[in-house]
Amino acid sequence: MYNNIEVVICEQAMTHHFRKRYFVLDLLRGSVVLLMILAHSVYFFHNSTNSLLLGMEKIGNTVCFTVFLLVSGAVSYIAYIKHEEYIIGSRKKLLKRLLVILGSYYLLAFFVSSGQILASQALDKWKLIIDILTFRALPSYTEFIPPFIFYSFLVFIFPKFLKQLSNSLPISIIISIYLYFTGFFLYGIKAPEFFEPWKAFLAGSEGYFRFPILQYAPIFILGMSWGHWLRTTEKLHHKKEISRFLAIVSAIEILIAVIAANINFKPFDILFLR
Repeated sequence: MYNNIEVVICEQAMTHHFRKRYFVLDLLRGSVVLLMILAHSVYFFHNSTNSLLLGMEKIGNTVCFTVFLLVSGAVSYIAYIKHEEYIIGSRKKLLKRLLVILGSYYLLAFFVSSGQILASQALDKWKLIIDILTFRALPSYTEFIPPFIFYSFLVFIFPKFLKQLSNSLPISIIISIYLYFTGFFLYGIKAPEFFEPWKAFLAGSEGYFRFPILQYAPIFILGMSWGHWLRTTEKLHHKKEISRFLAIVSAIEILIAVIAANINFKPFDILFLR
């Protein structure tokens, strides 16, 4: 009985806690969504004649996922990691969120692959279905979803450890560097053919379009550290200052986009292995 009362109290406290919005996170998410829409619109509908639009497409393709992951780390800390006294209720909410993301991924993956599945023979059909279910095959335009599933699962399993990690920026940086270079090292190692898709999911592999877990883990970790900083500072409550700052950043991005249209991004892509 007392446990049930405790859960109810925690959930009520969490409801009040989660109502608080962080303007910088909402603004950043909205800006990146617009950039992502622009990048995909240019990719699908543009005739490749406008250097500015081509530059914006390159910028969008490079940074959109990274910024979404950074914001996801911050939100994960604020919503699910910050308060240990809410751990029961927060894990229930996180589990629901995790199941929604997983279900959405499978729904989209099977929809994208439906033609291939229907056209396949019996054994090949079941092989493709199993490959999708086990993340060996990531259909086109779904590659960005599994990392969010994986990182959310880590938050669900290790909230206390991730809180300690997020609260110490030096440790976060050290572990981030270690994870990135571990992934970079594994990228060059050839795995047995059956395990290569999972190795690509973890660290990337030649010929696979992936957002590797190890190389992108630093972004999520630093996002959690940013979430900790947002919770412990009052500086970012000034909307005008945030808007002015992001306006300057946007202007700089537009300038970079004009230059980037004729620049080979390959050296920069090493930091964003896919």
